[in-house]
Amino acid sequence: MPNIELSTVVDNSTLEVSGSTLRQKDAGTTLAKMANLAQSTIIGRAAAAGTGVPTALTPNQVSTILDSATDPFVRTSVGGGGDSTHTAAYASRPAAGNAGDAFFPSNGFYVERDTGAAWVPWGPLFPFTAPVSGDYAWINQGSASVVTTNGGIYLSTPADAGTGANLRIRKKAAPSVPYTVTMAFMPLMVSTSHTVGLCFRQSSDGKIATFGLENGATPRLVSYKYTDETNFSASYTTLDIGTRPSLWFFRIADNNTNRICSFSFDGQNFFEVHSVGRTDFLTADEVGFFIQSANTTYGDGMTVLSWKQA
Repeated sequence: MPNIELSTVVDNSTLEVSGSTLRQKDAGTTLAKMANLAQSTIIGRAAAAGTGVPTALTPNQVSTILDSATDPFVRTSVGGGGDSTHTAAYASRPAAGNAGDAFFPSNGFYVERDTGAAWVPWGPLFPFTAPVSGDYAWINQGSASVVTTNGGIYLSTPADAGTGANLRIRKKAAPSVPYTVTMAFMPLMVSTSHTVGLCFRQSSDGKIATFGLENGATPRLVSYKYTDETNFSASYTTLDIGTRPSLWFFRIADNNTNRICSFSFDGQNFFEVHSVGRTDFLTADEVGFFIQSANTTYGDGMTVLSWKQA
């Protein structure tokens, strides 16, 4: 360690330094003696090692020395492995210059690696907020179930009767308005009668407004109204979308004026699908996610990877 000559440890310590060895002062170490270890004093030269008289170092002097010391446990591989991992907003990432360092942006798309001269992206990254299954309660569980063994929340249901609505819902109290709920999920649907997504709910009478992904020859984004979990009321809007990514980002919001439904593929740039007055049909005091299999042969499911409320 630079700029310090360790000579002895005194006062109420049970340890002492002899040469380069830190050893126990006596064989009668007790918990009481160990509790006094914090009262020990380090004797040495705080600067200009080799000159001056060793004195008791202050905590600030010891801290300064440790801050300037080279970490003896850092190892740099021949291939240039870094020794730091950084996380911050993408615009606030540190300057490149230490080859092998890694950067995880809180609002970006890539894991990046420092080449020593520049940050280079190493594949997609989606900052997630882990969902907590215990935060939600069932509405119309039936034979549906949740699994959290592998992280996230996997919500699934076997084949249902095949007629009418049958929403299997996991719901919780809505945040205080204005709020935004963003869910990242992976759907598992094989039937044209399957729907998964987010929902608003009015607890007093069970009315529901959904924002879902509906499977079919062409997948559709749909916003529907239900008088309750088993009774369809009407359609707000439907939008055919000619792509089937494995990962979706759905967002519902109440800005204290409107309820708004939006979606994204990258989690940063959202497209608004539907907006309506916040008290139209219902005034939501609950939010949640749901699946529906109106099919006699196939069940369906979804894996919720992230649930973020803001």
